[in-house]
Amino acid sequence: MSTRFLLPVAAVTGAIGLLLAQWAYSNFWNISHSRYPKQTQHSSKEFVLAAGAVAFFIRGKSPLKVCLVHYTKNRDEWLLAKGRKDEGEDLAATAIRETLEETGYPCRLLEIPELPTRATISSSVAGLAHQNDTPRIAPNSTEPFCVTIRPLKTRNNVKLIFWYVAVIEEPEGAEAGPRVGSHMHAEGFEESGLFEIDDAMALLTFDSDKQLLRQAALYAQQATPSSGHRDQKNECGTDLCSITALSKPTQYSSLVRPSSWFFPDLRFIMLFLY
Repeated sequence: MSTRFLLPVAAVTGAIGLLLAQWAYSNFWNISHSRYPKQTQHSSKEFVLAAGAVAFFIRGKSPLKVCLVHYTKNRDEWLLAKGRKDEGEDLAATAIRETLEETGYPCRLLEIPELPTRATISSSVAGLAHQNDTPRIAPNSTEPFCVTIRPLKTRNNVKLIFWYVAVIEEPEGAEAGPRVGSHMHAEGFEESGLFEIDDAMALLTFDSDKQLLRQAALYAQQATPSSGHRDQKNECGTDLCSITALSKPTQYSSLVRPSSWFFPDLRFIMLFLY
């Protein structure tokens, strides 16, 4: 058998062996914590912290309206405002700032009368040195009501987006017309506006944003029971008061695989072969 034939066979066999070793390493050997085998870790260059606000315009008994922004840079998408955290900035402040920059609407966090959360109570208030890590109902809370974990294109890189419920701070003149945020055009946003929940549900591009709006509308209705909402039903015929949770949470470990720095990527192997 000629050397010309044996070399490609050996190269392919070696590539397959490396891929099998990579798979075994990722699934069996790269366990960072015996108690949490699906745990992953990301260095400061591998994660992005971001925050967004589902910002409502609330006025008396009028129907709730929510602020949306229209992204038109290479795409046509209606979105909820969000953005990356500045260095040294609190995540709640990020949500408020990004909403203003992208939509032009100033807002503040809305206190939710009964928010399920795992955040602990200050020990000085609770009088306890230890609190169980279980969900509880927090009164008048401005904690995040949801977090989105989004894998990025670069391997082992993720973006975490913390979502807050907010209320637009301009009760007078907020509906006068479209606003222009300071970063709107630079970031590819063409317009923003206030929409009733039914109309916003129809406009939003992504189902994940629709889920966020459903849950946030429940909390906004809870915080402002006097505001009308078409008998508390949205366009999909869902009773907002019956919504107690979003869809089943996605397993973090299924989105992001452990880093495989020890083994070469398949693309490099194919480049070597050719």
